[in-house]
Amino acid sequence: MIIVIAHKLSTVKSANRIVVLKDGVIEQVGALTKLSYKQGI
Repeated sequence: MIIVIAHKLSTVKSANRIVVLKDGVIEQVGALTKLSYKQGI
């Protein structure tokens, strides 16, 4: 497992799982296509 912390979407676009944090709280977890669909990113 590799953990990457990034502010740019281009850095994590090939990741299998992306965790979206907002104010230190996990908002969403999933693949880029599903997060984009849900407007998570």
